[in-house]
Amino acid sequence: MIKLTDLLREDIIEKSSVIPTIEEALPIIQKLGNKTVLTREFKGIRMGAAKVTSGPIDKGRIGTAINPSSPGYLEDVASIFKTIINQFSLKHIIYCSHGDVRFNLAGPQYCMIPIGEYKTVWSEEVGDIYADAMTLKKAGNLDKFPVNSYKNEWPIGNINEVLVDCTEYYLISTNIPIVQDYMRKNKLGASDRAKFTPNRIETYSQLYDILKNTIAQYKR
Repeated sequence: MIKLTDLLREDIIEKSSVIPTIEEALPIIQKLGNKTVLTREFKGIRMGAAKVTSGPIDKGRIGTAINPSSPGYLEDVASIFKTIINQFSLKHIIYCSHGDVRFNLAGPQYCMIPIGEYKTVWSEEVGDIYADAMTLKKAGNLDKFPVNSYKNEWPIGNINEVLVDCTEYYLISTNIPIVQDYMRKNKLGASDRAKFTPNRIETYSQLYDILKNTIAQYKR
């Protein structure tokens, strides 16, 4: 088992094989049913599947915005973050995306599976809280930030930034070799001589079926 702590003060636990992690995650993925999949770009996972314990809300990217001792602290921008945090009583914030969104800035893209109780907070009017707030601040229009547009429900459509509040979560990639092998054999993607590109997984039900059948194929 590999245990790492990333820059967001999150504990990342990887086992020597992805199989136990996937098997642990399957019942949780099944419960999420036909909800559309949340994704997260993430660096630091070596095997393609990991269990992550969320870091404190005053560390990492959020901490830079709301912690007065941070060199990047701006009181008026911090007030926006604090309003959202207080409005929804957020204890952790994991940045995710929803729909056909990919930035390729923060690492490979993973399916994100929240464990236990969770909240998903998002706005159709905001692509990135900090970047949007800074753009408005530079234009002298920070008071126009749509702080009241946020909602606590499962996201709909292509949403760049979903704030997920949960204590723990799984990250699982469809680029794991045994998963790609299953998807290739069952024609669940496009392939050429150079590489195989899996179809984008729409729902957790689809993810559950693929991972369950991958494990069954692997254990034959």
